[in-house]
Amino acid sequence: MSPKSPVRPPSLARNTAFNGISHVVGLGVGLVISPALLSSLGLARFGFWSVLWALTASLGLLDLRVVAAITPLGASAWALGDHARFARLVRGSVLCYAVLGTAEILGAALATRVPALVQWIPEAVRDEGRTALVLAVTAFAVGSLSAVFTGALHALQRFDLAAAIAVAAALIRAVALVAIAYGGGGLIALVLAELAVASGQCLAAALAARGLVARSGLEPPRGPSALPELVRFGSKLQVAHVAHLITLHADKLLLSALAGLVAVAYYELASKIGLAMRGLPLILVSAVLPTVSAMDAVGDRERLWALYRAATRLLIMTATPVLVFVVTGASAILMLWARVEAPEARDALCLLAVGYYLNLVTGMANNIVIGAGKPHIEMRRSLLAGGLNLVLSAVLIHVMGVRGAALGTALALAAGSWYLLHACQRHFGRPLLDVLMWFRGPLVAALPITLVAGLIHRWADGSREGAAMALVLSAVVIGVTFLALALRDGNVAVRA
Repeated sequence: MSPKSPVRPPSLARNTAFNGISHVVGLGVGLVISPALLSSLGLARFGFWSVLWALTASLGLLDLRVVAAITPLGASAWALGDHARFARLVRGSVLCYAVLGTAEILGAALATRVPALVQWIPEAVRDEGRTALVLAVTAFAVGSLSAVFTGALHALQRFDLAAAIAVAAALIRAVALVAIAYGGGGLIALVLAELAVASGQCLAAALAARGLVARSGLEPPRGPSALPELVRFGSKLQVAHVAHLITLHADKLLLSALAGLVAVAYYELASKIGLAMRGLPLILVSAVLPTVSAMDAVGDRERLWALYRAATRLLIMTATPVLVFVVTGASAILMLWARVEAPEARDALCLLAVGYYLNLVTGMANNIVIGAGKPHIEMRRSLLAGGLNLVLSAVLIHVMGVRGAALGTALALAAGSWYLLHACQRHFGRPLLDVLMWFRGPLVAALPITLVAGLIHRWADGSREGAAMALVLSAVVIGVTFLALALRDGNVAVRA
């Protein structure tokens, strides 16, 4: 084992850029292939196609999030020079997903032979639907195995390789699915293409990870299996994941039972916009987890604190103008995007935007606690938010309808964010006031610019063209103001 020394990882900006490209290409592929598949399959088969992948995605609840433990634990082991432990972690994960995937495939094959278990498949597509389901589960199992090797590449700080493989797979997938769709292929041909692409991506990621490890002169791993460690770590993240899903989606079930489906539709529209507002800035810290694990492993606390401080300030500086844009332009956004002018949807969007903003700015704190080997903190945060959301939303929906569901979620996310920030500050031995001061400049700037953006929207006429012009003008005003503030304060870059 090599001696401890300060970690000098590759550029975080470079890693983040590669990660961002991978995400954007994946999103773009989804937007491109959906119309082609709808045109080729028709409404019924396209609907089944969507349900098919929703069902297979739910299998991710069975794996105890072992794959989520690979990157932080692997990065920590590699930083300490414990390459044998790194190899055991990868081997344990591969074994876990190989066994689990085999069980899932066999389970799907058996289930499709029981008539009572396939009645949910429309009769028009039942015959091909059975085969497509088994193939889709197989593709999911292969994809899960591929995620292990991608996590290993991230632990080794090779986001460039991981992104290259992911982008290539996404582009090949787009070409294959569109060609099959316009060539008249059916469900089975499409799922076979998905399986082939997933297999190729898994093989490429496995060979890339193996090549990097082999160049280190590592011998075959010996010693006890690392699977128990992975399960202990990952299971806490699994609990957090389930609780997070409850926070984000339980309101819809409550609204459906207490306020009707129209209320659910308004909430869903607001939620989709809010989640997009939350997701895009998080790309800025999407590549930081292995660096956090490596720094914590070698005890490089000062640089880790500096990274946490810089990244959190960057998230605040990026998220605050987005919040102002969404809150002031809520009505215009809903009108342009979904042709909805309901005040309930507008108010729900404003409330959810605040909750998602508070959740977003803790993105780096989340990386800190997980990267430092404290997934129980994230688990407790998510359980707190999920439990509060159920209680608050159930009470507030009776009083405020859609607005009550959004307010309950916002308050629950705020409580979870407060807990996480406090726990992260305690990890560094610093007062919570330090973090609160980071909000001062952006929030002070947000007050007058919110008033200006609100006046722009008030002066716009009620047409869609007027709404679009108001959004563009407010975006320019908000963007220029916060860019000037970021340049003044030096919040435009994060360096490890």
